[in-house]
Amino acid sequence: MKKLFFFDIDGTLMTREYVIHPQTRQLIQALAKDPNVKLGIATGRSRGGISNLGDLLPLFENLVLMNGSYIIADKKTIHEQKLSKELLTKIINKGKEYSIGLGIIGLDQREIVVINSDVEKLIETDGKRKWIIKEGQQINVNENFAVETLDYDVYQMWAFHEDNAVVEKFSQEIEVLKPYFSRPGRSDLVYRYFNKASGIQKLQELYPDYQVVCIGDGHNDIEMLKLADIGIAMGNTKYEEVLQNAQLVAPSIEKNQLYDFFKANKLV
Repeated sequence: MKKLFFFDIDGTLMTREYVIHPQTRQLIQALAKDPNVKLGIATGRSRGGISNLGDLLPLFENLVLMNGSYIIADKKTIHEQKLSKELLTKIINKGKEYSIGLGIIGLDQREIVVINSDVEKLIETDGKRKWIIKEGQQINVNENFAVETLDYDVYQMWAFHEDNAVVEKFSQEIEVLKPYFSRPGRSDLVYRYFNKASGIQKLQELYPDYQVVCIGDGHNDIEMLKLADIGIAMGNTKYEEVLQNAQLVAPSIEKNQLYDFFKANKLV
């Protein structure tokens, strides 16, 4: 049967140290050679944030980026959901009330625009500029950010706060926002009505006779695992709900056994 595969990146294809293990590489290369397979990424990252997939990136035809806010099918954009400047202003002002650090994410641009104590712990500097390391890349800290002068479209935001409950309460006040929690003290902020699953559904319309296989470990993977014909949780997940919504559980990413697992389950 023809299959659509959607892989999460962090904790699934790539370790927390941004390493792609040999068996993961072997798996993606093998699937890419199968004429009955379409490979996809489903991630909270932007287009600018997936470049560290390196030579594997061109093997993925379909991209669900920024938790469903931007979707590319066969190199063509088929959906985008922007955050308006009015909404950005509201989010930033409310975030400051809650002492939440904030970053904004465009298709290729990313910057930190509100600094709090959680962001300050991450800041590095060379004396001329400041940045933090996120997604294995340098993200500039813009201490003079103003929404009025913003010259690119924003699709998603980052929140930095040590207490997830504070971010939850803040998001409820904005109403249209939903937080997805990743590393401790960090979360993605997206439109409440969009997620990886909603993005995958738009791609399913293009491939109606394909079985959907989704692989992930994160808080933002739960909906797509529910949607999938075959949902695969990574053994390194920290979320019980990820395991509850998967038919299969793959070995922890650190074990470097992903190809063997797919082979044993007749998925490659």
